[in-house]
Amino acid sequence: MRETLDNVFRLGTVQALTGPIARGDHAVVAHQLEALGAWDTRIAAIYKQLGAVAVELARAQGKADADALAAIERTLAASRMG
Repeated sequence: MRETLDNVFRLGTVQALTGPIARGDHAVVAHQLEALGAWDTRIAAIYKQLGAVAVELARAQGKADADALAAIERTLAASRMG
């Protein structure tokens, strides 16, 4: 966590973003969301909220495919309803 926080202060939130959302890896995000939902729905809800923020940061970062980010966004939104 310390390294992540250091990167946020050194690079800013947009450039410090890493992970499946930053890469546009829809399959990993969907799998993580499913696993979290099976384990603890409250934690899954937090993941969805933070995921939505991460999608916006990833868009600003400009590295991930726009269609992949849109798919992640739809998955997070559909899951909030269900």
